[in-house]
Formats: sequence, C-alpha cells, structure tokens
Amino acid sequence: MIAMHKQPLNGRIFAIKRMEEDEYLFLHEIEKMHDPSAYVLDLGAGAGTFPYGKFQSRIFALDIDRSIRAHESLAGRLALADAAALPFSGDVFDIVVANFVFEHFISPDVVLKEIQRTLKTGGLLYIAVPNSASWEDKLFRLLGGHKLHVQAYTFHSILKLIYQNTCFKLSSFADWPPGFTYLSSDPMGRPLRRFMLRLLRRLRPLMQRFTRKDSGYVLLLRNGRALGYRRVTHTCAYCGAGVTIDEPAPKKWQCLQCNQINRT
Repeated sequence: MIAMHKQPLNGRIFAIKRMEEDEYLFLHEIEKMHDPSAYVLDLGAGAGTFPYGKFQSRIFALDIDRSIRAHESLAGRLALADAAALPFSGDVFDIVVANFVFEHFISPDVVLKEIQRTLKTGGLLYIAVPNSASWEDKLFRLLGGHKLHVQAYTFHSILKLIYQNTCFKLSSFADWPPGFTYLSSDPMGRPLRRFMLRLLRRLRPLMQRFTRKDSGYVLLLRNGRALGYRRVTHTCAYCGAGVTIDEPAPKKWQCLQCNQINRT
C-alpha cells in the first residue's frame, strides 16, 4: 500500500510506503482525519502545518502570533492563545497535531498536560520534533535559530517528557531524514550572512546525502489512563536487578532478588 504523501522529483512522484503490517502514523493514514464529525487541533499552527483542505474533519488552529490572522486558510478556524493555557473544555478533540512546535515551548510539560486535558480518552497526539544532536538542527541554531528553538530533544528525552507528564503511549514512530527546509527562505541580514545562506542552499543536496544522524522524529501517541514512566534509581552490583530507593538513600541496601548487600 502506497501512502498519499507525494512530491515531484525529476518528473517522477514518490510517496511514503506503508506495508500491510505497518501501524498507521502519518495524518493522511488516520481514519479520523477523514471523519466529518471528528475534531482536530493544529497546535502552533502558523499558516497551517498541514493542508487542511485534504481532510474532512473539523480542524481548528491555535497560535499565539496575531499576525497570522490574515491567512485565508485559517478563516473561521483560528484561536489566538498560549498552548500552555488552551481555551477549550476537556475531552473535546479526537486528534491534536504538534508539528515541529515543541522545540519552541518554554514549558513543554504544561503544554502536554493541556493537550491531555482537551484530548478524548483514546484520542491521538501527532508530534514531530527535531533531533538536537543532528547536523541540521545544530546548523539552524548556529544561524540564529537558537532564539526560536528554546528546547533541545533527543528521541529518549522527548519520550521521557511525554511519559513523565501524561498518559500518552507510543503507537508508532519514524526517523525523519534531513531536509534543511529553512534554507528555502529568502536570505536576510547582512551581505556576508546572505552570501553564506545562498552557498548553503547550493550545498543542500550534499548535506542531505551525507548527514548521518536522523534530523527529527515523528511520533503518534494514544491517550491512555496511566502514566507510562517508571523510576529506577539503583542497580544491584551482583545480579543486575533494579530497585527504587527514595531520598535520602541509605548507605547500604539489600537486593530483593539475590539478597546481596549493596553500598550506595
């Protein structure tokens, strides 16, 4: 089965492949996105983080930037508010989309709790974040993006943040290859900076080919009923069993599995 996410390349069209045994992940694969009775929230929407016209669901957009009100795609959809204080009652949405916005949030833990509050039980959270260890994100920050990307994530850190603060459970995910899409914007700033950006734009195909780390992650999570993160503080030096010891930790502790005495 071939997905509908298409882009032209030298006259040929390619798409994200989804095999029969693959769990759905991307928005066009989710049945609720095509359900006229479903409610969807595009969080940190800007001018829209996905093409609203391709879906039959009732899509709402939220952003804090008042300048985006002029965009026609947002007419009748836009709520101007902080993602850390969503202006919606609880259990409203079937899907919340957070498409490369969590790196911009000052209090991502609060935003996650607000998403869970407004999302129905069993509802879906689609989230995409850049990999802070990737060359693409490092270059973006070096070019001034550090003022926008106030959070830095790895796959482990974003998943831990989600599992510590919400009942969301990971359903599927994908590693996202480098795109260097920010180089597509018209260069701005001083002449030297504009020259450097134009040079990097020409080098983009090479950078895409030879960047080794995945530049981002796409995750689909389902809203459950219990927190998913468990805390293990110590490992037995004799058998490798784990334990949780609350502070203040004792100088010695006994392993329940092998009965050996460990020193902290």
